[in-house]
Amino acid sequence: RTTLLLDFPDLLTGDASAPSDSSMLGFLHKSAAGVTSASENGAAIPATAAAPKNGFAGTQVESADPLALFGFRDYNAEREGSGRKFDAWKPSFKALQFGTPIATQHVGVAGAIGMSDGPEGTVGVLSPIQGKVCKLEVTAGDVVHRGQIVAVLEAMKMEHELRAMVAGTVASVTMGEGDVVREGFPLVFIREDSSADTHAGTDAAIGHENLDYIRPDLQLIVERHNNGLDEFRPSAVKRRERFGQRTARENINDMCDRGSFVEYGPLVVARQRRRRKEDDLRRDTPADGIICGTGRVNGSLFDDVRSRVLCLAYDYTVLAGTQGGAGHYKQDRMFVLARRFRLPVVFFTEGGGGRPGDTDGGPGGGPVGMDCGTFAEFARLSGLVPLVGITSGRCFAGNTALLACCDVIIATENSTVAMGGPAMIEGGGLGVYTPEEVGPLSFQVPNGVVDIVVENEAEATVVAKKYLSYFQGALKHWEVPDQRALRQIVPESRTKMYDMRQVIATLCDKDSLLEIRPEFGVGITTCLVRIEGKPCGLIANNPH
Repeated sequence: RTTLLLDFPDLLTGDASAPSDSSMLGFLHKSAAGVTSASENGAAIPATAAAPKNGFAGTQVESADPLALFGFRDYNAEREGSGRKFDAWKPSFKALQFGTPIATQHVGVAGAIGMSDGPEGTVGVLSPIQGKVCKLEVTAGDVVHRGQIVAVLEAMKMEHELRAMVAGTVASVTMGEGDVVREGFPLVFIREDSSADTHAGTDAAIGHENLDYIRPDLQLIVERHNNGLDEFRPSAVKRRERFGQRTARENINDMCDRGSFVEYGPLVVARQRRRRKEDDLRRDTPADGIICGTGRVNGSLFDDVRSRVLCLAYDYTVLAGTQGGAGHYKQDRMFVLARRFRLPVVFFTEGGGGRPGDTDGGPGGGPVGMDCGTFAEFARLSGLVPLVGITSGRCFAGNTALLACCDVIIATENSTVAMGGPAMIEGGGLGVYTPEEVGPLSFQVPNGVVDIVVENEAEATVVAKKYLSYFQGALKHWEVPDQRALRQIVPESRTKMYDMRQVIATLCDKDSLLEIRPEFGVGITTCLVRIEGKPCGLIANNPH
């Protein structure tokens, strides 16, 4: 008869008075004494707990009553209380656990009860832990080599492999899949036979693996990383070369010291899974069109702390360098790191702005990539760390918004910089224009948008490194021009014109002058310079 909770009126009425024969409390008291209220013809049925069997871990309760556990008696404690002594189990076979021979193995009282020794002349493969047998790889009669996996145990959600440390034939298997085995109990008995060994299995067992072997899971990761590397994207590289420009990775590799760049999020793809296949996205949208990470710049001049930078580059070969949701999510993370560790930021911003084609939503932006914190996070860095913006080719919309937040803007001669691109202008009914007609340098340099104009991306990288160096500290070695030349450069008459730039170049250390906006506000010359190795800002009136 199954005991029901409805059999106890005290539970229905909420009565918590002294226990009686018909109350739940009374039932529990009797259960603890070894007698339950479940009975046949009025006779109580004792709740007995079976003694531990063989290698099984945990309590074995032999009762159909769901409350029989209340009547469980500690088998071992009772025997110890009675003064009876049980000898530790001493097997007649050699027991091996992970290659260490054990002459005798103590497994406690449980091992001494109801378990016979293994077959004579066999070796036991012991369980190193208490856990569930989730897989048996062998059965009786199987031939095993040294190092072969014979069983897999699971404990705390982790899997542990049991390997045969001798070659031979499986004599018996003591447990089944799903059983919970005690620590130190033999799962498999092997009759040793050295002729059954194989070279391949031996090497795997003792750790002499082929170091050149690449596992399938690792190979998959390698291939996915390769999707974004220039050497595996020859057609994209050729397109850049055709327009006389470098790839995003070429710019980053040139900017950062060799081997110092650590990329973040290289395996993400565009959030367009609702309309494109995963393989297409991995092939065509690696890194979601933005490469970002940490690296070192000018490491030969400054220590590791001062040379650390954060570097980002929109990849124009991926969806025209547009901004996607996954890319925004990566940038948000990078800008948080820049703020936390006070890292200067170098940003290659070529690209077409917000991308309307994303469909998946998620952190970093919705379908149009506007629901993100990228712009606010980047603006928060202003005045906190140096922000260096570099653009080449076409830079529109959201890309331009980030470029405009930078402390210095370095642009190549072929750059166009504008908040609205040709598509937006045409959509607004303002006419049709080519990208080169929208925000050319002939307009952006005189109005002060661009700080430094360079010929190409290679020169832009050199200038960016020089700019960063002023914020990285003083130099130990410097060289200065002969200062006596100043006597001749500055005329005796105060009304006579002279070249202020020549004065600055002579006053400062050699090759340390970097002028900002030379074609904007021409009455004032603004420069970054070094004097005796120390970085300085210099402002001078221009007599011309």
